Amino acid sequence: MHADRSIAGGLGYEVVDFTDTDSGKNYHLLKEATANDEVTKGWGSYFYNANATKHVLIQAPPCSLFAELLH
Repeated sequence: MHADRSIAGGLGYEVVDFTDTDSGKNYHLLKEATANDEVTKGWGSYFYNANATKHVLIQAPPCSLFAELLH
């Protein structure tokens, strides 16, 4: 996982370990590394479950982009 974190950092992303408090399941969150919570790339965030038995990808537009498209 150390190499993955290094690669993510080189792309302006960071890996955050995340535990779902309801299920107790552990995930890795790949998200844009931001300064002052300002997203600059907007490439999205990804949750990864290393113990998953099925591979699922869900994609949704960012709320601000979606709002602009409606006007």
